[in-house]
Amino acid sequence: MSISIVMPLYLLDAALEQMTLESIASLKGHYDELILVDDGSPYHSTRLQEQADCYIRFTTNHGTVRAVNTGIDAARSTHIVYANNDTLLLEGQLTTLCRTGYVFPKLETQEWMIPHEHWTAAFACFPKGLGKEREEYFMYFADLDLYLRAQHDHIPLEYEPSVVVRHLHSVTVNKTGKKMERYAKDRAVFVDLWGYDPD
Repeated sequence: MSISIVMPLYLLDAALEQMTLESIASLKGHYDELILVDDGSPYHSTRLQEQADCYIRFTTNHGTVRAVNTGIDAARSTHIVYANNDTLLLEGQLTTLCRTGYVFPKLETQEWMIPHEHWTAAFACFPKGLGKEREEYFMYFADLDLYLRAQHDHIPLEYEPSVVVRHLHSVTVNKTGKKMERYAKDRAVFVDLWGYDPD
């Protein structure tokens, strides 16, 4: 059993670079391979590139979903840990997340500092080859879509509270000022695919 961390990046400034370095530092010793996928950031970081076992850089911004899927394709480990670049591992061992289905840790959000005991797209572990997100989505609702498809295919979805992760929540997309526009477009994709409005 081995673990590849797949972390998408969209860096706008040195502050986001530092946040990502802190995220990587919190994961040290828990993985076999670190894959960083830069989704066409206007701010390029050689410091982050030096941290990665595999560094992929898009020339244009394609969205989080394509970045994650590209990282999964490049991974060489048995299990993928998808981690947002604004997440921090607080406690627990990532190996406890390595099972046959999708496994999600306890999540703490920076805004409220309370745990969320449910699946989340911000941080998850799953076997390589289990499935990828639909690239019709740019960023939002791809996690819900994947969750529903896993349920339909009877793939286990588990919660593991011994692993605790803090999520700084939408830091990058909030800085771009396009959050609601992208949210609306991805919601329309979900409604078209599933036939109902998730909100």
